[in-house]
Amino acid sequence: SQGGPSSNFTTGDIASLQSISRDLKDVARLDPFATIDPSNQDAISFGGVNTRFNQLTVDGIRQNDDFGLNNNGYPTQRSPISIDAIEAVNVSSAPYSVINNGFLGGQINAVTKSGGNTFSGSLFYEYSDNDLRGDTVRGVDFSTVFEEKTWGATLGGPIIKDRLFFFAAYEKFEGLLGFDTGPVGSGSAITIPRISAGAVDTFRQATQNLYGYDPGSYLQGAFPVEDEKWLAKVDLNITDDHRASVTYQTTKGNSLNGSVSSVFASGNSTSQPRVGLASNQYDKIEELTSYNVQLNSDWTSNFSTELRYSNKETDTQQLPLSGLSVGQVVVNVDDLPGVATGTGTPQIQFGADRFRHDNYLNVKTETFEALGRFNYGDHDVLFGARTEQNDIINVFVPNSLGSYTFASYADFLARRASGFSASGGVNPNGGTVPATLGTARLGAATFGYRLTSLYAEDRLQVTPVLDITAGVRYDRYSQDDKPTENTAFFSRHGISNQSNLDGKSVVLPRVSFNWEASDRLTFSGGIGLLDGPERLDLQRLFQQRREPDQRRLLARRALHQCRSDQGPGRLHLHAPRRQCERHRPGAEDPDRLEGQSDGHLRRRPRPVRRRLALHRGLPQVGQRERADLVQPALGPARRRAGRPSGLLSVDPGRPLGQPERLPADQHQEGQLGIDRLPRGQGVA
Repeated sequence: SQGGPSSNFTTGDIASLQSISRDLKDVARLDPFATIDPSNQDAISFGGVNTRFNQLTVDGIRQNDDFGLNNNGYPTQRSPISIDAIEAVNVSSAPYSVINNGFLGGQINAVTKSGGNTFSGSLFYEYSDNDLRGDTVRGVDFSTVFEEKTWGATLGGPIIKDRLFFFAAYEKFEGLLGFDTGPVGSGSAITIPRISAGAVDTFRQATQNLYGYDPGSYLQGAFPVEDEKWLAKVDLNITDDHRASVTYQTTKGNSLNGSVSSVFASGNSTSQPRVGLASNQYDKIEELTSYNVQLNSDWTSNFSTELRYSNKETDTQQLPLSGLSVGQVVVNVDDLPGVATGTGTPQIQFGADRFRHDNYLNVKTETFEALGRFNYGDHDVLFGARTEQNDIINVFVPNSLGSYTFASYADFLARRASGFSASGGVNPNGGTVPATLGTARLGAATFGYRLTSLYAEDRLQVTPVLDITAGVRYDRYSQDDKPTENTAFFSRHGISNQSNLDGKSVVLPRVSFNWEASDRLTFSGGIGLLDGPERLDLQRLFQQRREPDQRRLLARRALHQCRSDQGPGRLHLHAPRRQCERHRPGAEDPDRLEGQSDGHLRRRPRPVRRRLALHRGLPQVGQRERADLVQPALGPARRRAGRPSGLLSVDPGRPLGQPERLPADQHQEGQLGIDRLPRGQGVA
């Protein structure tokens, strides 16, 4: 029991469920406290809690979105596991059990299938395209290119009857998602006013001729997306009382601009109006790899134990479609031939999106957990220990390739920018002023920490219809890594910026109850302390990044002109001489960064959960077993099963894989103001 309102769904419930997207959320939404938000890429919320605060576990192993980057709460672009590989699902909208930590919302736990003494399997294929759906909405034409294909298979059976079993599942999704927004005359269902398709063509040709760079055109046609899932599992009956399992799982997929439910062009705006060209779009690629080993033992009829080891890695890339050679450029095009008169300031935007210049995330988590369950009389006692090592690389330095604005098309042709800004990594004791292209790697947050937990709880069956659960959890952090020392910060504030989590601890008591007032009416409630995910807070301490401040842009422009070492790749800006004198090299820069740290690590608030719920059974959902699915009787782990050696391909000629990342000293600079836009290689 999770100590709060929950629902259990069996194999039969899952098999009878109508799910077009084949997503775990389609099962979870059957819980009366779950809500799907179609306006937020089908994000799921429990009891109104933020959609990024939920937890997903597979066979008790966490598979969360560690940094809250995805609306769906998954570490992958789509569901991380094939729905055909799931035996049962438990949904808890407000779990109070002390075995849980690291989240503040609801929990979805999926139990994977296992092989048996007979061979069994499944095979499926699904197809849909724009010819199989309507092309008008309330009389308005809405025809776009659309195609989706999904196929997969499962197979399970004995390796050694009554002793050793296997199960494998594979699923592949391929789609083409069409674009529905474009300039006047593009034939798009939604039109961006004032800017014509001919004007975009003129702008593109001028950019190629003048700067030697192809910014691409407005988006048309369709973008290819893919998703591939593998799962392999082996179960061993060591004896009648001891069982082991090993499971391997991997999922890899992509999306355009981070959206899996719709296709939109970055930079497009019907109100500005603005057209975002192909070079301003990006391909988001995420890969999850996980394996775990579990041993379940029944020592007596009243006492059992579980040992688990798991290793999970998630890798997130956000790659501009035209590469990392040119930063974001915004041009006001009121004076561009082919742009009609009207309201707003028409713009064309191209180059790598400013938030994708240097954007890469890799998280590795290694966990070992041991727990025991003891039953005596009306008491069910749970106790255990867990240790989790997290190693994180987070490169997020937006604007590291620089961003340019031009007040008019004429200025763009004259290579006369009205604004320029750039961010870069800095040495907090020396500084890089102004930020130069190619220093973003210095802004990477690379760190690790260990979380060790002890927990115990007792579930008392007061009456046949009332149970009360009380427990406590103790979490302690260990960390050797410290932020880079910032002497300027110490001289200003008198405190060090090198605090970390080492030795920090927290005690989390929790109490809850469940009262079954009738066969179809249950009251649940509880109160307790919970600890949310800490990774995002930590990475800010380890990141040394120089952020541009638009209020100081004028001083920065002057500084660029005054630098004697600016070279041919620098933007030629015209600033008043008095500013040049004030901000010449060696002078104090008003935008100097001295590190991102508050000095001492501030104590993070511990959310208090208080909830009283009325849970009324819904007969149409199907029979719900009361078995505790959260801790499966036979656990998981992951092993590769026949995965093809080739990489997924989402764009002709470009494989879906991790790009080469150059060291900072190999970043190149181009020549805006001379003959071409500045070029540089970024960290993906």
